[in-house]
Amino acid sequence: ADEQRKLRMRAGMEVALFLVVALALIGGNMLLASMNIVVFAAIQSVVFVGAIAFAVRFFHRSKKKVKSGHA
Repeated sequence: ADEQRKLRMRAGMEVALFLVVALALIGGNMLLASMNIVVFAAIQSVVFVGAIAFAVRFFHRSKKKVKSGHA
């Protein structure tokens, strides 16, 4: 019971931290978009390209692991 309570508390803290970070990022993006749309578009483009590259690399690695039988 004590273990479950600790896990629930930790999960609640993680969700709260996620929400705070998400709201800060959204607020910052909205502020930046309202102030300078060119800088906002440039930052969003860089983040988008980075996310695509990360996803491609992640899936490429996971395919290698499956083929080698270590997954």
